[in-house]
Order: sequence, then structure tokens, then C-alpha cells
Amino acid sequence: MNRGIEDPTLIPQISEKKIIAGNVDISNKEISKRHKYYQSYHSSIKNCLLENKINIIISLHSFNPIFKNQKRSIMFGVLSNSDYRLSKEFLYQFKKRNIKVGDNEPYSGNLHNDTLYKHGLKNKLHHSLIEVRNDLLTNKKKIKKVSILLKEIILSSIGKINKKDLINL
Repeated sequence: MNRGIEDPTLIPQISEKKIIAGNVDISNKEISKRHKYYQSYHSSIKNCLLENKINIIISLHSFNPIFKNQKRSIMFGVLSNSDYRLSKEFLYQFKKRNIKVGDNEPYSGNLHNDTLYKHGLKNKLHHSLIEVRNDLLTNKKKIKKVSILLKEIILSSIGKINKKDLINL
């Protein structure tokens, strides 16, 4: 859902050398069905933004600790596109706490027509994507720890962004 509808990785057939059986040889009818979910997802985001006068979008995802047989050294990733305002604050907050964080790692945040591009960049809203290494989310205790950390980082970052916006008015 986070990619553009034309992106070939939207419905991948292989990931990490493993075949995703549910995505192999799917019919045009099934592709259309999935595209309807996609359209509904993005329509819901668009409507939510308009109805609630939202001015910040934060997308949360998780990533595997091992990719292509390589252990990833980062615990979190902050992804951004050409609007780096919110991501810069997130990165600062992670680094201030001595947490291993990737800047546009483990993936690039600069995807044409992804959620941040479509709803954040094009609408000139503050936006960023935070990736959490999924071995940090394996039980309730770990999830609570990550949740508390992200709450602190997000609130601190939003506070700085809002102050800067008020100064620039």
C-alpha cells in the first residue's frame, strides 16, 4: 500500500529468495481487487487529511534484521524524500539518545507516488516514515519499550517543527 500503484514491487512475487505463492500467476480480476483496496486505502487517507485538518503524517513500518544474508546494524530507520524537515528532527532525537538509526536506511524514502509523496510532499505537509527493526517487536514488553521511545521522539520532534513553523509565519 505504501508504493505507487504502478510500482512493480507493489505485489511482489519473490522476496528474500522466497516465492510468495499468493502473488504468483494471479488473475487480472485478483489484481483489480487488490487495486480497489489500494485505492480505498489512499482515498481514506486523503479524506482523513481533509476532514481533520491534519498537518503532519508519520508512517510506521518494520523491517527484518537480516536482509540478503547480512545483519542490519541499525535499530530504526528514518525515511524521507525531498522534504527533510520532520525526518531531520527524528534523526536528531534518535542520535541524541545514542540509538543506531539509519538516514534513508534500510530503504530509500524517495519513492514516487508512495504514501509520503502522495499525501505529504504533494500537500506540503510535514511527513516522515519510521522503520523499526522487527526483532525489537517480538513481545509485549519490547513493544511497550519501543512505543514509549517513539512517543518521546515523535512528540519532541513535532514540538520543534511547530515552533519553527510559528517563527516562520
